[in-house]
Amino acid sequence: MKIKRLILGALETNCYVLTDENTGDCVIIDPAYNAQQVVDYLSDNHLTPIAILLTHGHFDHCGGVSCITDKYDVPVYCHNLDVAMAHYAQHNEYSIPARNCDVTNPFDNEDDICVGNYHISVMHTPGHTPGSVCYFVYNYMFSGDTLFAGSIGRTDLAQGNPKQMIDSLCRIARIKADYIMYPGHDISSTLSNEQANNMYLAGVIRFD
Repeated sequence: MKIKRLILGALETNCYVLTDENTGDCVIIDPAYNAQQVVDYLSDNHLTPIAILLTHGHFDHCGGVSCITDKYDVPVYCHNLDVAMAHYAQHNEYSIPARNCDVTNPFDNEDDICVGNYHISVMHTPGHTPGSVCYFVYNYMFSGDTLFAGSIGRTDLAQGNPKQMIDSLCRIARIKADYIMYPGHDISSTLSNEQANNMYLAGVIRFD
């Protein structure tokens, strides 16, 4: 699997394109506004999108979905608790450019998502938003705005919840397998590195 990172939108969101190099099918995670870069990348590399996954419903993670769905008939997955938030992305409180996002495949559990040759595990990690999730594909973890390299997502925004964030971090801290971690912003890391050195993630173990 090939992973392409595109940094999109005013808040420099990490959008990821996961490509099955045997088929050319790809899964797109968190396309922010100005997702024309994603469309151009797909076209230039003759790729076929088969799913769009949202780690949560904030405008800077879904505001470019419609740019892709205008051109491709592709399902959009998001936790049910963040569907309304994504739907009103254009009306974000910061007036930052975004387009409303219509989720076609909401889910409300942690069942796996199977599309094409991809088997994607879902972990519900509320705290940053009620419907925040992490996706696991092979040995990769896409942590959205739950977990960053050396930090965690904010909980002081609308619908953020510090108690839920602690509970989510406790679950992540207990994960035994290691993953290459791709967050919603900034640089990548590994889960083992964050478990050992991220003060927020390592710290929750002492309070669990």
